[in-house]
This record gives sequence, C-alpha cells and structure tokens, in this order.
Amino acid sequence: MYKYIWIIFVGVLILTGCTKENSTAPVTLTDQSVIKQQVVEIDSVADFSLSDEATIDDDSVRQWDTDGLSKILSPINPILWGRKIDNIQRTINVSIEGDSLATAVIIKNVTGRLIILATYPDSNMPMTFQKQFTQEMRREVRFRRIARNEDIYKNWKPVAMTTVIGKTNVRDFNVAEVIVYTPRDTIVISDSLMYWFHFREPRELPIHIPILNVGDSVRIRVRVLSENPNNEYVMIRHCVDHRFTNRYRLRMGVVDSTQHNGLYEREYEKVFKVRLPMGILMSRYNAMVDVFSYESINDDTAPYMNEFIGIPYIVVR
Repeated sequence: MYKYIWIIFVGVLILTGCTKENSTAPVTLTDQSVIKQQVVEIDSVADFSLSDEATIDDDSVRQWDTDGLSKILSPINPILWGRKIDNIQRTINVSIEGDSLATAVIIKNVTGRLIILATYPDSNMPMTFQKQFTQEMRREVRFRRIARNEDIYKNWKPVAMTTVIGKTNVRDFNVAEVIVYTPRDTIVISDSLMYWFHFREPRELPIHIPILNVGDSVRIRVRVLSENPNNEYVMIRHCVDHRFTNRYRLRMGVVDSTQHNGLYEREYEKVFKVRLPMGILMSRYNAMVDVFSYESINDDTAPYMNEFIGIPYIVVR
C-alpha cells in the first residue's frame, strides 16, 4: 500500500517539475515595443514603408534613353539598366520624448546590384555589367499618446512621418531642393530633406500627406548641386504598390542649368499622372526622386553613386 502511495507522490513531483519548466512567463510590453509593432503592422505606416522598398527596386533591366556628354574614363553605351535589391536589413529605434510623444526611426540597410546591359564604343556586342552597392534608407515616424489604457496597444497613435531618404557614401552631387506641385498643394522640401508630413490636415499643421484623385497631375522639380560637368540621371518613380508588380519610372529633363567656380546647379522637372490598379480604391505611395551620377551608368569602372528622396502621398478612386 505504502509502495503505491510513494509512486504516486513521486509522479506528482515529476509532473509538477515538468509544468514549471515548460511554462513561460508573460511577456512584459513596453511603450517602445508596442510602437515598434505598430510601425510594421498599422497600414497607415507600413504601407508607405513597404512601398518605398518596392519603388527603388526595378527588379530587372529597363530601357532608358542616353546622351553622350563629356569624356569619361571607361565609357560604355547603356541599352538597358535597372537596380536590383537583393537584401534589406531593417532596424527600428524608438525614443520617448517627455510624456506624450515618441519617435520611431526606421533604418534599412539595402544591398543590391546596379545591372547595366551595354556595349563598348568599338563593339556592337551587348555585355552585362553589375555594380554591387550598399546604402542606407531612413524615415522617421512620430507617435502621440492618446490614452492610458491597460491595453497598451491603444495608447499610441501615429501622427506624422518624414520623407524617406537613401544615399551612398561616395558621391559628387547633392540634392538641394525638391518642390512638389499637386492640384491642391505646393510642398517645398529643402535643407536636410527630412521633412515632416502629418496624417491629418488641421489648420495649424500646414504640411500633410497629399491626398490625390486618380488621374490628378503632379509636377516635381528637383535642384541638384554637382561638381560633375555631366548631367545626372534623374528620374521620378511613382505609383508603386508593394502588392503589385507595376513599376513606373520616368526620366526628368533639365529645365535650368548654371555653373559657377566649378559647381554646377541644375534643375530637373517632370509631370506624371497618379494611378491605381484596377479594383483598388485607395493606395499609399512614395513619389521617389532618384538621382544617379552620370558615370554610375555610363562608366563600367566608376563607383555607384546615388541619392533618393521619397515623398509620401495617397491616391483614392
């Protein structure tokens, strides 16, 4: 009898020990962890972030007209070219400011290849050139505390975001200003180009995320300061949704150019119409001003030099 009681007692101890070992302590949520989760899960933020990744990725080489300018070291004649993104490492850093504001900094380290199908001047045989690159993308999102509920997910709300900026370390030009003209707004982005756009449109907030109708025209003007006598390759990428494969890439033309003491100031401009895929009622996009040095595409040995600025906007049907 005692033998069986002892066996039962030992079994209970074993089961109790297993239960303790397999149990997991409840995860303690913090304001920082909840805000990080909202950045990747709330559509009003995540859609823009996913769109900027899709917008900079050509996926394959594409057609582009080229003009021969001044002499370069190892010239090639591009036929098709495109930027292929191979990997993106994402980091989100959150800082709490006082009691009611927080800022999430989204940093993406992008690695990829610039792929160029081209011929040498003395040959008609097309060859494929690839330039490996690494560059950083950065965007900030502002959150405001709206409650103090026990459900911490309900305490914070995104209220504004900046442009998204990407650049390489080696470059001989600088994007100094971007001006966006929509049917209802004129937005001038200068200085650091890290510009805040608010999700709402109260009267005290002059800059909000533009909301456009399908078919609206948007005119973008870009001022570039450069040490290079060759014009940059400047394009506008637009209406790229991460859920679809559409890629819209338009070359921006030079509308003004001056030179003083070896520094060139050029202005590029382009108009495009906003779009939505069939059956979609609303989408969040980035109008991406994408600038390459002339040698990045026309010289097979020159380094990859690039800078881009993405302006968030919304299109509705």
